[in-house]
Amino acid sequence: MSKILRVLLTLIGSCVLLALVAIIGLVVFVNPNDLKPQISQAVSKYTGCQLQLGGNIEWSLFPWLGLQLNNATLSNTPGFGDKPFAVIQKLDLQVRLLPLLHKQLEVGKLQINGLTLYLVKNATGQTNWQGPHTPASSPSSTETLPDNLKPLGVVVAGLDIQNGHVLFDDKQKNKRYEIAQLQLKSANLTLNKSSAFAVQFNLNTNAPALKANIKLNTNITLNADGKEITLNKLNLNTLLKNPAYPNGVLPISLQADAMINLNNQTFAADKFTLTVDQNKFVGHIQGQNLFKNPLLSGVIASYQLKAGQFTIQRLQSPFQFKNNILSLNPITGDLYHGNYQGNLTLDLRTATPQLVMQSQLNQINIQSLFQEFASKSQIQLVGLANLSGKFFTNGSDADSLTKNLHGKGQFSVDNGSIKGINVSYWVALGRALLKHQPSPTADSPDTPFDKFTGTFSIDKGIITNNDLNISSGRLRISGQGSLNLPQQQMNYELNAQPVLSDGSPEGIAIPIRISGPFNQLHITPILDKLSINIFKEKFKGKLQEQLNKLDLSKIFH
Repeated sequence: MSKILRVLLTLIGSCVLLALVAIIGLVVFVNPNDLKPQISQAVSKYTGCQLQLGGNIEWSLFPWLGLQLNNATLSNTPGFGDKPFAVIQKLDLQVRLLPLLHKQLEVGKLQINGLTLYLVKNATGQTNWQGPHTPASSPSSTETLPDNLKPLGVVVAGLDIQNGHVLFDDKQKNKRYEIAQLQLKSANLTLNKSSAFAVQFNLNTNAPALKANIKLNTNITLNADGKEITLNKLNLNTLLKNPAYPNGVLPISLQADAMINLNNQTFAADKFTLTVDQNKFVGHIQGQNLFKNPLLSGVIASYQLKAGQFTIQRLQSPFQFKNNILSLNPITGDLYHGNYQGNLTLDLRTATPQLVMQSQLNQINIQSLFQEFASKSQIQLVGLANLSGKFFTNGSDADSLTKNLHGKGQFSVDNGSIKGINVSYWVALGRALLKHQPSPTADSPDTPFDKFTGTFSIDKGIITNNDLNISSGRLRISGQGSLNLPQQQMNYELNAQPVLSDGSPEGIAIPIRISGPFNQLHITPILDKLSINIFKEKFKGKLQEQLNKLDLSKIFH
């Protein structure tokens, strides 16, 4: 038995020695640069594209079989122009020799420097990474292959890509995506084993116009068949650049544990944390059709969302992203001591995002909301308000969103006041003018009211209201006018009518004009209308006096 064992060991050792001698002989006596024509011919046969090896091919031996390529260029698919499909300035690849004898392919760190990829989709929807770049036929399953042709077990010690550049030109949709200064590092790429993974790059897109710095770190695990990817402790940091953002940048970060199924094209993150500037969100998300027409859905929530002075607390909403349209419905939250309900749709199919929003605000502090949209106005509303409406706009910054704002709605405010104007004073002034008395003095700068109601429409950021009604004690105030949000201007007319306890008019109505910039409003009586009202009141008084003298009751008795 021991003799047989010695013979077997000697035989195995001889085979290993012969294999090593053959490899050494190949490395020592064969110049790999002499094989360039054969390599290029094989690549051309396999892909349909031409491979040019401009630099030297170098290799090394034990314990790693090393290969180095320099200045390799793969031509583009026919019909997609002269720009190369791929360029690699330098590639270093090392393979352990001994594991090959056990059908194990152990690759050292794969290093690629100066990778450039040019990806194109033409006007008919064809891409340059399909077709000729894909072999005409391939075995459908390794199970049909003989044992000696089944793929080797693969272990890759790491991947290191430096100075990468990827350009995707979608001529069908007239969109361009550019990834520059790509750096990618990964530790041991072994199936069913977690590996550290890091990537960072600069992103440029034209639709929508966007510039961003992106960094991602995670632990990545590929399952045995390579069709499922697990991302643990994913940390994504993005810095968006746009002059419309405060300080020109908008930081966004995302933390999550996620699962990607390449076979089913699905994605899931049971819990994520998203931070946009100083706003923090939590939620969960799942996705389908990741590579063709992504469909994402989930729930997002925020304890406190701030945008300027605008603050919503306990915000929550289901969301869906489909066909480049983001929908949030329903949205609920607490707003200015009241509550908010609504829905929102953001259409990203065009170069300029389109926003549609339907909102209902209940029992909110109207002064806080009024200050948000007209913070510089001398006149402010105070009270608890209900407001509902539908609005739509488009733009990529606050100014354009305001200028393109359209919509309509209605409002009501209970038990509040108009700060900055005392309508009772103007009524007293009208009476003084009628009776030729001295001008009165205002005892308060405000106008308290019981009810403040109306409807409105918005066109290009200009809010128009034609049916304002205010009940203020023994005053009934009607009004009409506009607020120009882009220019921060107001042009409004009020008509203040004193009434008796039964609601019937008492005395003359006082017309008042409020106009000018929000921060420098002019409040004046409308003299021509006031003169007419005074004339009517005097004529009415004279007529009544003459009728009393005639004592018509005796004539018709």
